[in-house]
Amino acid sequence: NQQKEQLMQQQSKMAAMGEMSNYIAHQWKQPLSVISSITAQLRFKESIEALDSQALTEDLYKIDKQIQNMSKTMIDFNNFAKPNSYKQSFRLEESIVECLSMIQPFIESNGITITTEILNPQASVFGQKNFLTQVLLNLVNNAKDALLSDNISNPSISIKINKEGNQLEVSDNAKGVDPVFEDSVFDAYFSTKAEQNGGVGLHMCKRIIEDRFNGTLELLNSPNGATFIIFLKSSEQFN
Repeated sequence: NQQKEQLMQQQSKMAAMGEMSNYIAHQWKQPLSVISSITAQLRFKESIEALDSQALTEDLYKIDKQIQNMSKTMIDFNNFAKPNSYKQSFRLEESIVECLSMIQPFIESNGITITTEILNPQASVFGQKNFLTQVLLNLVNNAKDALLSDNISNPSISIKINKEGNQLEVSDNAKGVDPVFEDSVFDAYFSTKAEQNGGVGLHMCKRIIEDRFNGTLELLNSPNGATFIIFLKSSEQFN
């Protein structure tokens, strides 16, 4: 059972990394296009001997900014992908920021608005941060899929930390989970996506929250959308 659990965790992480590679490719398209455009202009100016030092300095600065943005994307991905075997106290907002830095441009490129409501910026938990980030990435990605498959007008996703600092919520305004599947969404290899043979996403999210954070993951379902609620013990509760 332990070996099976480890395999499922690895499968879940690899699936998340596969999604991440798509996000990176998407986020690199624009800066690469900008860099290509700037270098083409520089070549043209040089060919007509209209390239002055000030224009060159400005264009090189623009290129450098684009490269910095691309580098940050890779750093975020590496931080998420690298093993993190030690536990520490960290603020919940840090995982939200890491999640959004990787996925927000991709979400918004699909016409989806994503917002955050941080009612307790100092809320913290004890554990492995990249595991919580993995859970958030999965929940946000599932919300994105639901919004796109249901063709929702004005689609939106929200991430919230409650005032007490012990609860994270990921909500969407899709049509909610079909009541037929409501009791099965956290089952291993259950998926409502026709193109998949089965998924470990929500099941693994629930196991991560329960086993690594001593918390719970629950679904609050309605015809107006789904809300996944993560209840976590604060850092102080572990001491």
